[in-house]
Amino acid sequence: MQSTQTRFGRRLRASLGLLLGLACLNVGAQDINSVKPFLRCPSGSFLLEGAATASRLLHVARSDGQSTTLMSGFLTEFALNGIGFNPLDRRIYGKRGPNNSPTFYALGADGTFAGPFIVAGMTGNQANNVGDVDGDGYLHVLGGNAGAVGIAGSGGVAVVDVTPSRPTFMTVVRTYLRTAAPEIGTALGVDMAYNAGDGLFYSLRSSNGQIVTMNPSTGQVALFGTVTGMPGSYGAQYLTIDQQLLVIDNATGDQLRIDLRDPSLPVFAAGNVGITNMSNTDAAACPQQRFFAEPQVVPTLAPFGLALLATLLATGVAATRWRGKG
Repeated sequence: MQSTQTRFGRRLRASLGLLLGLACLNVGAQDINSVKPFLRCPSGSFLLEGAATASRLLHVARSDGQSTTLMSGFLTEFALNGIGFNPLDRRIYGKRGPNNSPTFYALGADGTFAGPFIVAGMTGNQANNVGDVDGDGYLHVLGGNAGAVGIAGSGGVAVVDVTPSRPTFMTVVRTYLRTAAPEIGTALGVDMAYNAGDGLFYSLRSSNGQIVTMNPSTGQVALFGTVTGMPGSYGAQYLTIDQQLLVIDNATGDQLRIDLRDPSLPVFAAGNVGITNMSNTDAAACPQQRFFAEPQVVPTLAPFGLALLATLLATGVAATRWRGKG
């Protein structure tokens, strides 16, 4: 017969083992299933601010620019950048600095995050801070090292699979180089936004107000149009399905809206509340969201339908009268 002390000792060791196992699960930061997805297609944008001492994730309302802090201080050495919202699994993905580190993180709706994921195929000198996720769940990350060639150079793009259900998750599945006519140039702005309407990436260039597109299939960069009176640097950019490009000025923290449906590219205030600490910013947003309310469709009857309805009503009335005479 076992003594009470022996039984207690075994229970204590079992309890300690269980706690140690749970602790190991919590340490397993690469578990993507621990990151809670956002519900459906969230409205507005998710603005990531970060410097060498802190990182902060904000939700910014698309209509009035009001911001709410979702996470703060979750990375204390370097910021994430080149972030994008994956419409397939509804999580945010981005690359962590320093620029020569091929590490990526995933952010969730409840303040959880997973990483670092060491992405196979990323070069060690991939100096980059621009990226977004396309409609198929791939994060396109632009190279920014002017002294390098290939995907790490200023014209290179690495395509990273950020959809966990695929076997190629967190690997570079494709690379391509940006091309453009000499008078256009291959440079983009300091952020880019995926357009779910035509499948292209859009970017507002700094200082000159040019909006350029990049074709992810060919790498072709083309001039879409020029916005007048748009000096500055816009490190946070996203597009809605009804073709509204929203940008946040790095200097003032003001949010502006550009209507891409109008050839004159008019600019509207979208909540100039002056978001603070606009240092090392980037934005991610669900590309299927609408800025304007979806128009209500009122059913109408064509002339033929009206005539048929009149005939049916008349026939019904006549039949009723005939049965009444029987």
